Amino acid sequence: MKSLRKKRILAYIVDYIIITLLINVISTISFINPTHKEYLKYSEKYMDAYTEYVKNPEKASLDELTDYSYYVIKYGVVYDVVKIAIIIAYLGVYQYQKGGQTLGKKWQNIKLESSSGKLTLGKTIIRSVILYNLIFVALTCISVYTFSSKNFLIANGVISLLSNIMVIIILLTVLIRKDGLGLHDKICKTKVVEI
Repeated sequence: MKSLRKKRILAYIVDYIIITLLINVISTISFINPTHKEYLKYSEKYMDAYTEYVKNPEKASLDELTDYSYYVIKYGVVYDVVKIAIIIAYLGVYQYQKGGQTLGKKWQNIKLESSSGKLTLGKTIIRSVILYNLIFVALTCISVYTFSSKNFLIANGVISLLSNIMVIIILLTVLIRKDGLGLHDKICKTKVVEI
Protein backbone atom coordinates (compact mmCIF):
# COMPACT_ATOMS: atom_id res chain seq x y z
CA MET A 1 0.00 0.00 0.00
CA LYS A 2 2.93 2.37 0.65
CA SER A 3 4.01 2.00 -2.97
CA LEU A 4 0.50 2.84 -4.19
CA ARG A 5 0.32 5.86 -1.88
CA LYS A 6 3.64 7.11 -3.24
CA LYS A 7 2.42 6.62 -6.81
CA ARG A 8 -0.82 8.47 -6.01
CA ILE A 9 1.10 11.39 -4.52
CA LEU A 10 3.47 11.61 -7.51
CA ALA A 11 0.55 11.37 -9.95
CA TYR A 12 -1.30 14.08 -8.00
CA ILE A 13 1.75 16.39 -8.19
CA VAL A 14 2.07 15.89 -11.95
CA ASP A 15 -1.66 16.45 -12.50
CA TYR A 16 -1.60 19.50 -10.22
CA ILE A 17 1.23 21.03 -12.26
CA ILE A 18 -0.62 20.35 -15.53
CA ILE A 19 -3.86 21.85 -14.16
CA THR A 20 -2.04 24.90 -12.76
CA LEU A 21 -0.24 25.57 -16.04
CA LEU A 22 -3.48 25.29 -18.01
CA ILE A 23 -5.32 27.61 -15.61
CA ASN A 24 -2.57 30.21 -15.66
CA VAL A 25 -2.23 30.22 -19.45
CA ILE A 26 -5.95 30.23 -20.25
CA SER A 27 -6.93 32.75 -17.58
CA THR A 28 -4.52 35.35 -18.98
CA ILE A 29 -6.07 35.33 -22.46
CA SER A 30 -7.78 38.71 -22.71
CA PHE A 31 -10.98 37.63 -24.48
CA ILE A 32 -11.48 34.88 -21.87
CA ASN A 33 -10.51 37.10 -18.94
CA PRO A 34 -11.22 40.76 -19.70
CA THR A 35 -10.58 41.69 -16.03
CA HIS A 36 -7.00 40.35 -15.97
CA LYS A 37 -5.46 43.84 -16.07
CA GLU A 38 -7.62 45.01 -13.16
CA TYR A 39 -6.66 41.86 -11.28
CA LEU A 40 -2.96 42.63 -11.76
CA LYS A 41 -3.48 46.29 -10.81
CA TYR A 42 -5.25 45.47 -7.56
CA SER A 43 -2.83 42.65 -6.78
CA GLU A 44 0.02 45.14 -6.95
CA LYS A 45 -1.90 47.68 -4.84
CA TYR A 46 -2.70 44.96 -2.31
CA MET A 47 0.95 43.89 -2.08
CA ASP A 48 2.07 47.50 -1.61
CA ALA A 49 -0.55 48.09 1.10
CA TYR A 50 0.33 44.79 2.78
CA THR A 51 4.05 45.62 2.73
CA GLU A 52 3.27 49.00 4.26
CA TYR A 53 1.11 47.33 6.91
CA VAL A 54 3.90 44.89 7.83
CA LYS A 55 6.50 47.67 7.99
CA ASN A 56 4.35 50.19 9.82
CA PRO A 57 1.10 48.67 11.18
CA GLU A 58 0.07 51.73 13.18
CA LYS A 59 0.18 54.03 10.13
CA ALA A 60 -1.19 51.62 7.52
CA SER A 61 -4.85 51.58 6.53
CA LEU A 62 -6.63 48.30 7.22
CA ASP A 63 -9.64 49.55 5.27
CA GLU A 64 -7.47 50.08 2.20
CA LEU A 65 -5.94 46.62 2.63
CA THR A 66 -9.41 45.10 2.98
CA ASP A 67 -10.70 46.87 -0.12
CA TYR A 68 -7.72 45.83 -2.23
CA SER A 69 -8.08 42.23 -1.06
CA TYR A 70 -11.75 42.28 -2.05
CA TYR A 71 -10.98 43.63 -5.54
CA VAL A 72 -8.18 41.09 -6.09
CA ILE A 73 -10.67 38.31 -5.43
CA LYS A 74 -13.47 40.01 -7.38
CA TYR A 75 -11.33 40.53 -10.47
CA GLY A 76 -9.95 37.01 -10.02
CA VAL A 77 -13.35 35.34 -10.40
CA VAL A 78 -12.69 34.50 -14.05
CA TYR A 79 -9.55 32.70 -12.91
CA ASP A 80 -11.71 30.64 -10.51
CA VAL A 81 -14.27 29.87 -13.21
CA VAL A 82 -11.46 28.73 -15.53
CA LYS A 83 -10.09 26.65 -12.63
CA ILE A 84 -13.43 24.91 -12.13
CA ALA A 85 -13.80 24.23 -15.87
CA ILE A 86 -10.28 22.85 -16.31
CA ILE A 87 -10.43 20.61 -13.24
CA ILE A 88 -13.77 19.15 -14.31
CA ALA A 89 -12.56 18.77 -17.91
CA TYR A 90 -9.24 17.14 -16.96
CA LEU A 91 -10.03 15.13 -13.82
CA GLY A 92 -13.65 14.47 -14.75
CA VAL A 93 -14.09 14.15 -18.49
CA TYR A 94 -10.53 13.38 -19.67
CA GLN A 95 -9.89 10.87 -16.87
CA TYR A 96 -13.19 9.13 -17.64
CA GLN A 97 -12.48 9.00 -21.39
CA LYS A 98 -9.01 7.58 -20.74
CA GLY A 99 -10.32 4.69 -18.66
CA GLY A 100 -9.57 6.20 -15.27
CA GLN A 101 -6.16 7.64 -16.07
CA THR A 102 -4.81 11.15 -16.11
CA LEU A 103 -1.32 11.90 -17.43
CA GLY A 104 0.04 11.63 -13.88
CA LYS A 105 -1.71 8.32 -13.26
CA LYS A 106 -0.54 6.99 -16.64
CA TRP A 107 3.06 7.91 -15.75
CA GLN A 108 2.71 6.04 -12.45
CA ASN A 109 0.89 3.03 -13.97
CA ILE A 110 -2.19 3.50 -11.81
CA LYS A 111 -5.80 4.19 -12.64
CA LEU A 112 -9.12 5.11 -11.08
CA GLU A 113 -11.74 2.39 -10.86
CA SER A 114 -15.19 2.14 -9.42
CA SER A 115 -15.38 0.03 -6.28
CA SER A 116 -19.04 -0.68 -7.04
CA GLY A 117 -19.75 -1.37 -10.67
CA LYS A 118 -18.62 0.64 -13.67
CA LEU A 119 -16.66 3.90 -13.51
CA THR A 120 -18.98 6.65 -14.72
CA LEU A 121 -18.49 10.21 -15.90
CA GLY A 122 -20.61 11.38 -12.95
CA LYS A 123 -18.29 9.66 -10.47
CA THR A 124 -15.16 11.19 -11.97
CA ILE A 125 -16.70 14.67 -12.02
CA ILE A 126 -18.03 14.49 -8.45
CA ARG A 127 -14.70 13.07 -7.28
CA SER A 128 -12.83 16.00 -8.86
CA VAL A 129 -15.26 18.51 -7.32
CA ILE A 130 -14.64 17.02 -3.87
CA LEU A 131 -10.88 16.52 -4.28
CA TYR A 132 -10.25 20.12 -5.41
CA ASN A 133 -12.89 21.75 -3.17
CA LEU A 134 -14.69 23.23 -6.17
CA ILE A 135 -17.85 23.83 -4.12
CA PHE A 136 -15.87 26.25 -1.96
CA VAL A 137 -14.32 27.90 -5.03
CA ALA A 138 -17.84 28.41 -6.45
CA LEU A 139 -19.08 29.77 -3.09
CA THR A 140 -16.25 32.31 -3.11
CA CYS A 141 -17.20 33.40 -6.65
CA ILE A 142 -20.84 33.83 -5.66
CA SER A 143 -20.16 35.56 -2.35
CA VAL A 144 -17.82 38.18 -3.84
CA TYR A 145 -20.78 39.49 -5.86
CA THR A 146 -23.29 39.00 -3.04
CA PHE A 147 -21.62 40.76 -0.10
CA SER A 148 -20.02 44.14 0.48
CA SER A 149 -16.23 44.07 0.72
CA LYS A 150 -16.14 43.86 4.52
CA ASN A 151 -18.88 41.24 4.77
CA PHE A 152 -17.32 39.29 1.93
CA LEU A 153 -14.03 39.00 3.79
CA ILE A 154 -15.85 37.51 6.77
CA ALA A 155 -17.73 35.08 4.50
CA ASN A 156 -14.53 34.27 2.62
CA GLY A 157 -12.77 33.56 5.91
CA VAL A 158 -15.45 31.00 6.79
CA ILE A 159 -15.34 29.49 3.28
CA SER A 160 -11.53 29.25 3.45
CA LEU A 161 -11.67 27.63 6.88
CA LEU A 162 -14.17 25.01 5.69
CA SER A 163 -12.10 24.39 2.55
CA ASN A 164 -8.94 23.88 4.60
CA ILE A 165 -10.74 21.48 6.93
CA MET A 166 -11.87 19.49 3.88
CA VAL A 167 -8.28 19.33 2.55
CA ILE A 168 -7.06 18.04 5.91
CA ILE A 169 -9.81 15.41 6.07
CA ILE A 170 -9.05 14.20 2.54
CA LEU A 171 -5.31 14.07 3.19
CA LEU A 172 -5.71 12.29 6.52
CA THR A 173 -8.10 9.70 5.14
CA VAL A 174 -5.69 8.87 2.31
CA LEU A 175 -2.71 8.64 4.68
CA ILE A 176 -4.33 6.94 7.68
CA ARG A 177 -6.76 4.43 6.20
CA LYS A 178 -5.23 1.02 5.55
CA ASP A 179 -6.92 0.86 2.14
CA GLY A 180 -5.64 4.36 1.24
CA LEU A 181 -9.08 5.60 0.22
CA GLY A 182 -9.73 9.29 0.63
CA LEU A 183 -13.03 10.92 1.50
CA HIS A 184 -13.53 11.64 -2.22
CA ASP A 185 -13.06 7.92 -2.96
CA LYS A 186 -15.47 6.83 -0.23
CA ILE A 187 -18.19 9.26 -1.34
CA CYS A 188 -17.86 8.36 -5.03
CA LYS A 189 -17.20 4.65 -4.43
CA THR A 190 -13.91 4.77 -6.35
CA LYS A 191 -10.41 3.47 -5.75
CA VAL A 192 -7.01 3.94 -7.33
CA VAL A 193 -5.32 0.70 -8.37
CA GLU A 194 -1.99 -0.31 -9.88
CA ILE A 195 -2.04 -1.62 -13.44
